[in-house]
Amino acid sequence: MKFFKFKKKTTTWLLLTFAAVLVIIGTIIGVSSCSRAGFYQLALDNLSETRLYMKQAETTRYRVQFYTGMREDPYLVNGVSEKKVAFGIISVEIRGKVLGLDEISGTLAIGEEEIPVVLDRNPHGTNFACDIEKLVPADAELTLKFIIDEFQEEFTLTQMMPPDAIGWETALEIAVDSAQAQIKRAGKFECYVKIAESPVKDAGSFWYIRFVPEKGDNFFVVIDPTGKVIN
Repeated sequence: MKFFKFKKKTTTWLLLTFAAVLVIIGTIIGVSSCSRAGFYQLALDNLSETRLYMKQAETTRYRVQFYTGMREDPYLVNGVSEKKVAFGIISVEIRGKVLGLDEISGTLAIGEEEIPVVLDRNPHGTNFACDIEKLVPADAELTLKFIIDEFQEEFTLTQMMPPDAIGWETALEIAVDSAQAQIKRAGKFECYVKIAESPVKDAGSFWYIRFVPEKGDNFFVVIDPTGKVIN
């Protein structure tokens, strides 16, 4: 009888211990999940730039790009995210000499809508650009026309990423998960979601997510169109 009582007490103790362990494990998992969700929401709340997609057309002489999204205004890379405005950037890069050319005038067609554009020369590069200050749906057909050296150029832009590529939200979520330890140490920060071209020819484009702490060093995560972290 004494042995039975001891066994019963032991069994009860084991059950209570096991239950406590389950509670602790559940709490750890819950805290971890909440932390991941919390960091993602923190990144969303501090987005200073989000590029939804990028379209491009290219010849031996020209490369035309368009990207749209939301970004802070004024645009300051200082670790603090301010109010956001819509943007739609059209850029024309000219390969070769462009002496005496300060701007390019043309027309950007978004479906049936035609928008006159004047692209100003980048004093620090070889491209000309302007901002139409509006969000453009990813499925909109984009065509840019302009005249240089008395020749009319026309470009129909196409997506730089494959049709099955992950979107910016998924890319940000993956980046937050990958950089969780750095985010914990960062304190206050702002975040930039961009699309970057590979320096390797025909290697495609990637999601580039940059975290800029108010104090401390920047860090970033590069993700391929399938969602794989490559840095």
